[in-house]
Amino acid sequence: MQVYAISKQGNANDSPFYSRTFKSGETNEVRLFGLGAEDVYEVEGDIKKGTLIRIIGGNDKDSIVDNTAGGVHIYDDNNNFLKTKILYVFKCCQN
Repeated sequence: MQVYAISKQGNANDSPFYSRTFKSGETNEVRLFGLGAEDVYEVEGDIKKGTLIRIIGGNDKDSIVDNTAGGVHIYDDNNNFLKTKILYVFKCCQN
């Protein structure tokens, strides 16, 4: 997993501020929380056989691209850009 800061102009930094390889024998699940602003998630790799990834979107319009064959669960509302091969989107309650 690599996490990059994104500038206000929408450009990602060249080097990640967080980088880690999760091993399925050690990590069952990873949760990624959108903490505000317009978060961008892009998921790639063969995660169907590995660690489950849960993406919990923030308040603003997020962009979530899932290029895997499964293993990613997305929790957010309809006011987002979602592109997935297999659609697992769980809608959250509205206040």
